[in-house]
Amino acid sequence: MKGIIIIVFCFLVVFLGCRPSHNVKQGKGKTKTNLILSETKFFLDSIIGESVNSYLFGEKKIYISFDQSGGKFSGFAGCNRFFGEFQLEEDSIHFGIITATKLACPALDSEQYFLESLNEKTFLIQKANTKLILDGEYVTIKFIQEQLNK
Repeated sequence: MKGIIIIVFCFLVVFLGCRPSHNVKQGKGKTKTNLILSETKFFLDSIIGESVNSYLFGEKKIYISFDQSGGKFSGFAGCNRFFGEFQLEEDSIHFGIITATKLACPALDSEQYFLESLNEKTFLIQKANTKLILDGEYVTIKFIQEQLNK
């Protein structure tokens, strides 16, 4: 009899311990915020207070865009295209592992710094008018939005 009670107790501990808490996001693409990021390109404006210029990143503009319904993001980092998944909460965003193409270019060091700044990181997120600000533990990244044509 003691054996059955121990087995039932262990089962309950494992079963109840494996349930997600109320704060855990359920499924990708489902968000707990009213912030709208889709249908927009956000162009990199500054990173850690340094304004972005063509000397650091090359001639093409660096941008990121979001597909909120699918929980995916993609963009251009100055030389290579990148993409991945994200989770958006009330006031934060978490980027998953970033995958990028592997073209060589003069701005590769700056591009790698930008991508590593986002890769598997969580940021407080603020959106005001045309600005998107990602405030992380070690880096603040600012973007300017441009509406996409449908």
